[in-house]
Amino acid sequence: MGSPAVHIGGILWSQSVLNGWSQGFIEGLLKISTFECGFDESGEPASTNKCYYLDKNPWGMLFPSVRPTTAISSRSTNDGANNVKYAVYKSYWSAVKDVVLWLQYNKAPDSLFKTSDPLDVVKFCESKGWNSNMVQNHGNVSTDKVRGFIAKGKKRVIIMSVVMTSLTIFTLSRIFKGSTKTKFLKAIGPLKVFASKTAMRSRRTMTRGRVVARRMRRKTVSAVKAPMRRYFRRRK
Repeated sequence: MGSPAVHIGGILWSQSVLNGWSQGFIEGLLKISTFECGFDESGEPASTNKCYYLDKNPWGMLFPSVRPTTAISSRSTNDGANNVKYAVYKSYWSAVKDVVLWLQYNKAPDSLFKTSDPLDVVKFCESKGWNSNMVQNHGNVSTDKVRGFIAKGKKRVIIMSVVMTSLTIFTLSRIFKGSTKTKFLKAIGPLKVFASKTAMRSRRTMTRGRVVARRMRRKTVSAVKAPMRRYFRRRK
């Protein structure tokens, strides 16, 4: 399945493909996440990082009170003299979307999403009060390390996409293969009812077609033979 950092890198890469983000932009986001979670060289976060393990919050986002958010709840913790409320997400995909909502709320320019320099993202976040000394701390995370996480995450996403596409093609090919269709769909569970109804309809259609064909043949034979029978009866 890959390490947590690789998982986050794969999500960022797939979102960059869908939304047109640059490589530098997602590298900047992953630099921040790597520092916040304490990802080591293997991509594992620090064992004490509750934000990642409990909250699915790899950026350590606080629960907002004004701006839109994808967080589903908050988790309170005593951080020195302050009571900090961390955002809790349903999934890591939601956490990525919430980071983008934070950037949009703070009026990040469109050029930031197209930047080629990861430090641009770190500098912007620091200027908007995300954290202090971000350029010194988050910015010093190795760019090669972050690129390695993204490359492995990209490979993971592509492999999963190929597997899912192959399974979909295989399933569809079995559905339209005639008699094998019913047995195969019954094995997959949710399509059991659909399979049985579809198979029953196809059998009824085939049966009706055969009955109609037989009736047509009988009518044709009767129409041909009827005049001949009358002719021979008259001759007798």
